Amino acid sequence: MVTLRRVLKGGFARVSRLTKLAKTKAGMKGCYCNACKQDVAGFYRYGGRPWGCPLCGSSTRERFVVHAIDTELLPLDQNVHSLLHVAPSEKAIIERFGKITDYHPVDLFPDLYPAADTKRMDLMELDEQHRYDVVYLSHVMEHVPDDIAVYQNLYNSLKPGGMAWILVPLWDKPSKEGGQTMTAREREKHFGQWDHVRQYGPDLQERMAQVGFQVSILKAGEIPAGEMRRLGLDAGDWIFLGRK
Repeated sequence: MVTLRRVLKGGFARVSRLTKLAKTKAGMKGCYCNACKQDVAGFYRYGGRPWGCPLCGSSTRERFVVHAIDTELLPLDQNVHSLLHVAPSEKAIIERFGKITDYHPVDLFPDLYPAADTKRMDLMELDEQHRYDVVYLSHVMEHVPDDIAVYQNLYNSLKPGGMAWILVPLWDKPSKEGGQTMTAREREKHFGQWDHVRQYGPDLQERMAQVGFQVSILKAGEIPAGEMRRLGLDAGDWIFLGRK
């Protein structure tokens, strides 16, 4: 569903990207994109904040996850043999995950993700037991009908000691469900996107704990301010780490 709000946001982002791209091409470089490994003039604005790389289009959350992997804040080491990657859209992350021996890129609509050899999977029907060392979902859980059921399925699919890495859009209030009667336009207004069925808050930690996860949080805002600015990170991006 295309709304006026999305059209305007997209239009402003395109203008901002062209501006940052021109400055980058002119040699004005004060930032660094760790996704495409290139110096840039800055990051183009989307939704009123610095967001995307003018060269590769990487988002704040993609660069945050890349930073966390590359600095070993996220343990992607020799102990990770099997990894489930849901909605594999971010090329720099696919590149890193693709080095895992048993890498599974999946989605409910696999044709949307041509960058990886994506297979179809419905997380509501996931019934694997003790299969993965890591499951990774970025901006997926706000779309699923029953998130607690999916968290339980993900928990069951992990090996003992395995981890779920979860990113979602956040606000600073308690999580809010959309309910069956909320229209697409109402979801766009309240949750920022027409196909989001809920808006998460920091209490996502408690939701994950309900199914057995031991949860900790990596916050982009805890990275030194100078490095955050250089990499174009957003303090509002959190990674919820659920250990089995």
